[in-house]
Amino acid sequence: MNKNTQYTNPKNKSYSLHDLPRSERPRERLIENGPKSLSSSELIALILNTGSKGESVMVTAQKLIIHFGSLRGIIGSFIGRFETNKRFGRS
Repeated sequence: MNKNTQYTNPKNKSYSLHDLPRSERPRERLIENGPKSLSSSELIALILNTGSKGESVMVTAQKLIIHFGSLRGIIGSFIGRFETNKRFGRS
């Protein structure tokens, strides 16, 4: 975008990853540069794959990071839930 171009956001517009240039999209950056090139929220967004109505997958991923404190916190929470489930508990 050239610096003379004015950016406007229509009310209630929720942007998706597809609105980004291809070179800025997490999936393409993962393929091109590997997982270390992505933030924790970008990795979570790739796993989630889609957001919800009115909320992009990136916002959802960022909320999860805020809620659980880190990517490690999210993983620990899910592992804990599997361990307490009889079908998936430790053997």
